[in-house]
Amino acid sequence: MDISKQTDDFFFRLQMQMHSFNIDAFSKNLRTHELNILHTINRCSDDKGGVYVSEIAKTLELPMSAISRMLKHLEDDLHYIVRKQDTENRRHTIVSITDRGKLEYDRTMELAKSFISKVFQCFTLEERILYCEMMEKIKNATDIEYAKLYDKQKKEIKMKEVHSIE
Repeated sequence: MDISKQTDDFFFRLQMQMHSFNIDAFSKNLRTHELNILHTINRCSDDKGGVYVSEIAKTLELPMSAISRMLKHLEDDLHYIVRKQDTENRRHTIVSITDRGKLEYDRTMELAKSFISKVFQCFTLEERILYCEMMEKIKNATDIEYAKLYDKQKKEIKMKEVHSIE
């Protein structure tokens, strides 16, 4: 894969991770998190024919309840996925993408990546690489600061609980 395509792919993934990419412009059926779910299934499926629900939640850093709601919509309303119980471990559910879901995923990704390529046409290759490196640093710094903030909030909640017990 050439470096130009790699920067386009990286930018797309980064925008998805930062939830600043408007998927509505490319798919009338999918929302951003739902596309992320399809992307995770497409990328992480293995010999079991899909991916565990828990893997999707962990990858997307979303609560299981939110994942379950989105999976229900993707399965019942859109018919983009199927869920089945893991035969080796009945406590796990395996999610796989249907042919219909794969078609929508591929179509949406193609439109989104084409859009990204057009956006990046005004940049030189060096500027693209620099932009991606800077955005990666910003994303990592943001993740670290959010983690610190959440840890601080958890500690404050625990302190309130301890004081309320006394």
